[in-house]
Amino acid sequence: MLRKDHIVPASIIGRFGYLPEGEYRENKINWRRQEVLKRDIRENKTECVTAEDIGYSVGEQDANFTPKEFDEISKYYKDQKIMDNGYYKGYKIDPIDLDKNIFHKTERSIGDIINLLEMHKELDEGRFGILVSYIAQMFVRSPFAREFIKGSLRTDILEMVEGLTQEDKENIIRNSIQVNRERLYEMYESKYLERYKFRILVDNKRRFVLSDLGISPWFMPMGIEDLPGGGDINFVYRLYINNPKAEYGVGYCIPLSGKVVVVLIPKSFEEWEMGVRNIEYVNISESRKKIDVMNVNAIHTAQNFYVAPSEDLINFYSQNEVESTRMNPLILRYFLFRDYIEDESPGSFKASLHINDERVGKEGFQALDINKRVKDLLKGSSDEISFAKEWLSYFRNSLLRYIGKLED
Repeated sequence: MLRKDHIVPASIIGRFGYLPEGEYRENKINWRRQEVLKRDIRENKTECVTAEDIGYSVGEQDANFTPKEFDEISKYYKDQKIMDNGYYKGYKIDPIDLDKNIFHKTERSIGDIINLLEMHKELDEGRFGILVSYIAQMFVRSPFAREFIKGSLRTDILEMVEGLTQEDKENIIRNSIQVNRERLYEMYESKYLERYKFRILVDNKRRFVLSDLGISPWFMPMGIEDLPGGGDINFVYRLYINNPKAEYGVGYCIPLSGKVVVVLIPKSFEEWEMGVRNIEYVNISESRKKIDVMNVNAIHTAQNFYVAPSEDLINFYSQNEVESTRMNPLILRYFLFRDYIEDESPGSFKASLHINDERVGKEGFQALDINKRVKDLLKGSSDEISFAKEWLSYFRNSLLRYIGKLED
């Protein structure tokens, strides 16, 4: 359990910091502690901050706890200096541990991958898998994933369960979001990212910027000025949503450092069928226009801020009104999960409720068994049996138990 859940890992944010000439030594830099120039697009303010102190949301990727409870548990850790075997006040801390299951193991290795990409090195299967894992995470780490999953859950079903308090229902929903976040990540890693080729754009002068979201959808290969709607990016994206089969190439940009951006380009049908894994390096150091396309795209999708390696870059984009053009959040959410939304295959992702069935055995807790009603229905009429099966289909588990706190 972490109090600060970074949307983009702090070790990545730090790679967009300003480093004076001659001080760039990969193995001697703590990227999490690196100072970066943060441009607050809401307050039109630029400040120098430490990478690990920005870009996080309290409890975004954790289960059960509210921000207030995080304050309490933080004090508890400080006073007790123990975790009580992973429990706090009877609650299991992070029963769904996304950090342990997904994020940390990739974050420990992605720095070495970035170093190789900056040197135009080929990646073996294992290292390429780490890169794929990181990009898949960028789809699911942000609040957009939480909102997308929550909107897909049949939360109304919980009203049919007797004995659940409002707190129980909120915890079920919160836990369900995190379980489905992990499942959605697995789908992107194992399925959806196979649909794209990886183009590595390199700028030896380190002029790429990073948004607080860490990923941006991108219409390609046309520039904004070539698109209908007079360059209004939201107008163009709405055109696509209304007609997903339109002949627009839709890719994604993932900045990894001031020197490297990964661009995902849709494979042709033939490339997809053959399982082509295509990594292509393109050095764009001499093309300020191409660099600006990447940076403008990132700034358009920034929610609160972006970081840049130099103040000159920030001045250029702020003075040219780039920051005033923002991608609509609803449209952005659509394109982050476009592959799932447009995938009509039976195996496509379906958000489901998750009932935590762990018996903690702590005093003051009991298991609320909600199987009884389902079992009774399964013994009833054909309509009742049909209803019970449909009801069960909205849950990930077939054994539906939830640990609830007894009233004081």
